[in-house]
Amino acid sequence: MRFGLLGQLTVHLDGERRQIAGSKGGVLLATLLLRPNTPQPVDRLMAALWGDHPPRTALASLYNHVTRLRSTLGSASHRLEANQGSYVLRVHVGEVDAEVFAGHLARAQDASRASDWETLGAASRAALALWRGRPLAEYPAFHETPEVTHLVEQHLQAVELDFEYHLRTGRHREVTAEITRYAGAHPLHEPFHRQLITALHQSGRTAEAITAYHALRTTLGDELGVDSSPATQEVFQALLRPDPPQAGTTGTTTPPTPAADRAGTAAGTGPAGEAPFQIPRDIADFTGRAEELSALCAHLTTSGADGMPALVVLSGMGGIGKTTLALHAAHRTRGSFPD
Repeated sequence: MRFGLLGQLTVHLDGERRQIAGSKGGVLLATLLLRPNTPQPVDRLMAALWGDHPPRTALASLYNHVTRLRSTLGSASHRLEANQGSYVLRVHVGEVDAEVFAGHLARAQDASRASDWETLGAASRAALALWRGRPLAEYPAFHETPEVTHLVEQHLQAVELDFEYHLRTGRHREVTAEITRYAGAHPLHEPFHRQLITALHQSGRTAEAITAYHALRTTLGDELGVDSSPATQEVFQALLRPDPPQAGTTGTTTPPTPAADRAGTAAGTGPAGEAPFQIPRDIADFTGRAEELSALCAHLTTSGADGMPALVVLSGMGGIGKTTLALHAAHRTRGSFPD
């Protein structure tokens, strides 16, 4: 016997899928399955079936629905037990997809903590393979219940872990589009945005990663009045380091190692004459803008009247390449600014 809660409610008995007679019967079964092996008081079952204002015949109708559900369960009808004003549905280990899903998720979480990336990938994929959509999709009354909300949150965790597997193993190009979709669908879910920044950086799209970071900060500030988390800020700092992006800097469970820790010295110190080079990587296929680039570099390398470097402002509509031009110019003039 198997029960499916992830998506539409399903029941598989004796090798065949059986339908639950009537929507009330489905509500009854779903209520019992959300808390399997736990006695559910009659009052709670009636509230699930009819809301806060059950009809006067609610108790008799409940008995009828229980009888029909037992008939549907057939040889397993004894699993639905009545006991002192409550009903309980007895299920065995592995019979409810939500329970199996939670087991795979727990294995993925353990693998992430142990940096066992292959196990993480296998466990997260096994969990997501069971997901058929929002639990009990055909019963809107369940959508905001604590049990369903918990399952939805577990699904997001499984997706995060699957993305982490891809980022940790250098498969970022396979999931960048999907991470972008999830980040767009969950504008306040910071881990997806952190992973998007990492995926873009690993793909050499550092300018886009920086844009994504600032967009996240703006959204968090406007909607919640908070700044990005330390983990996200650390991922952003990784964009400014001269070394190429490495698989694993997702900030999901293990934040990237700060520059000071990697160098073994305090940030900004080192042998005399050396200073941290914090400009993002150059664009390898930069083309065009020759006139603007020449003028920009000339202005940057011409001292002002007070002997200080000139101040240059780039302006223009969004998306025309201001950041890319500035980044390329910064690399072209690097020799003039050794400090």
